[in-house]
Amino acid sequence: MRMSELGSSPADRRRRWRSWLTAQRLWDEDFAPVFICGASGSGTTLIASLLNQNYEVGLYLNESVRMLNTGRDLWMDKADEYPDVNAYYNALFIPAHRPPAAIRRQLLRLYRREIIYPKTSPVVIDKGPNAHLVRFEWLRSAFPAARFVFLFRQPVESVEGLRRKWKQVFGGSPLTDLCDFWLNMHERFLEDSADYRGQVYPLAYDTLVADPPASLARVAAFARLTTRPTPLPLPDRPAKPGKGLRNVVDGKIVVMPAAHQRVDSSLTPEEELLVAERLLPAYTRYKQIEAAFLAGQPQP
Repeated sequence: MRMSELGSSPADRRRRWRSWLTAQRLWDEDFAPVFICGASGSGTTLIASLLNQNYEVGLYLNESVRMLNTGRDLWMDKADEYPDVNAYYNALFIPAHRPPAAIRRQLLRLYRREIIYPKTSPVVIDKGPNAHLVRFEWLRSAFPAARFVFLFRQPVESVEGLRRKWKQVFGGSPLTDLCDFWLNMHERFLEDSADYRGQVYPLAYDTLVADPPASLARVAAFARLTTRPTPLPLPDRPAKPGKGLRNVVDGKIVVMPAAHQRVDSSLTPEEELLVAERLLPAYTRYKQIEAAFLAGQPQP
């Protein structure tokens, strides 16, 4: 809204400004979500935070499924509130009868509630570890023009991290169930997105940390983002093992491959072999999909 449209007197301008803001919060649908998809611990926070820090983003949601009102179709409780990995996996799914329009309304309400008006950009970086992997069909139907970034990580590292960091739901479940959980989420995503590969950027975690600037630039170009005039400063955080973003120095995210190496494994050698035998063939195929995407070739 232009200042000339607000009226001449200060009181008139304030009234019209409040009226305009109210209308935006009620009816604004000009949002362009970029859904960050991947298993917990696969680099979703890292890529989402890098995009938010370096590119024009109107809103960054760290875990949108936790921010929705309790009881909504998309809402999820904390992972460790579920008794086991199978109960958690089942809770990721949206009821099949829910129409895309209802999912769209729930997300639009969240976006309007959280964004600061007047907004600087319609882009929403919407990160939903695990949940977005199995909800591609609903999310794409609700936002047909949305872009998706598909993060995946070497499965022994991924499964080990799930078990170590979420001791209740993942650490307390049988390793075979945890392997099935990892595989089912990734396979569900690729199956549902098979006809929409042009909207999906496949990104391996090791590719991201090997050359963060190159990966970031490619993802930003894919998502049609524009560079911020200056990076968004963030609170400093030490480079130590744990959940979420780490290694922020002087307000900027610093990706150091050594900081992302595994600590002492929570898996025995026999367990690591089991995970590798069950999941490495799938991971190898995901790497082939990434390579084909980067080369501009048909994806397997």
